[in-house]
Amino acid sequence: MSRNLVLPLSLLVLWGALMMVGCGGGKGSATGGGGGGTVTDAQRMAVLDAVQQKFPTLDGDPPTVRQAVKSFLLGLPQIEAADVDEDSGCVWARFTDHIPLIVVNNRKPGATPTVQASTTREIKLPTNAQIRMLNALGTSFVSSATTVRGWLTANGYSSVSSDASLDALRTVSGDGVFYLDAHGGVGQLLDHTRSFAIWTATRATLSQYKALQASQDINAANPKVVLMYAVHNGTAEWHFGITHAFVDSYMSFGENSLVYFNTCLSNSPIAQLFQDTCLAKGASVYAGWTKSVKDPDANRAAQFLFDRLAGVNQPSVVPIETPPQRAFNWQAVYADMQSRGYDTSTDK
Repeated sequence: MSRNLVLPLSLLVLWGALMMVGCGGGKGSATGGGGGGTVTDAQRMAVLDAVQQKFPTLDGDPPTVRQAVKSFLLGLPQIEAADVDEDSGCVWARFTDHIPLIVVNNRKPGATPTVQASTTREIKLPTNAQIRMLNALGTSFVSSATTVRGWLTANGYSSVSSDASLDALRTVSGDGVFYLDAHGGVGQLLDHTRSFAIWTATRATLSQYKALQASQDINAANPKVVLMYAVHNGTAEWHFGITHAFVDSYMSFGENSLVYFNTCLSNSPIAQLFQDTCLAKGASVYAGWTKSVKDPDANRAAQFLFDRLAGVNQPSVVPIETPPQRAFNWQAVYADMQSRGYDTSTDK
């Protein structure tokens, strides 16, 4: 399978050095033990705990694990429907009160997406030199966020002190560069609409769930926040994930900004509404992967992109240019990525 990292939207130059732009299911469900109704807090947490006890690491042959998770969920009376999304490989389910949950097809530690980009705006410098480089993946994966943050701050950017929690993401505003390493997943709502979500660093606790339900951030029809299960620090954990509705309600980006979600599926057709929302909230360039991506390939693409766009010339997971090179425009960088195969990731 071949997958592409997509860099759609309009172009930008980061402080004259970083410049980029490009152009670039599992439909159906199975009915579970429930048929509509209420789910108590205790019952909901019991379902999450049961999944965690049954599948503590999500290890094993992926198709077999997915089917096992689906079957297990369908056997629970609090679940009204569950299935494997054919496009993403995620397992989605809904409680009998129609609240969705997602068991993520994890970003592969250590499949073939490719990098793509599109633009609808002029090539301009980001108005704001503020950057936000975030990692929600935990210790089971490698993130380029810290490395790239160091590169950009050494070249005149100002880094926001932030994490990838729900509370912190609610404060995102005005960034010239926004970058997040995380998981991407797909759920299905009651009307059979598939909803793309991005994993955050906030663990799913009962108190947090109650607060999100009270604020209507978690709801059945158009959730801003969903439950997601994925590998984190060696084992699988339940965290909260954000949807396009969360971005629309709480997040905004600076003029001529680069928004890069280094996650599986973040620029797939399933994520089109998420991408469109980021653009509507001020993003000029949006980068993401068309399907699942392996961890080393995701980091290689990110580091190559920022190294060449910013003229960093620092040792990293990509070969350094000899002699040191100036910053290149996006067309040259993207063409170089394609010629080296750095715009793709393979699960073969």
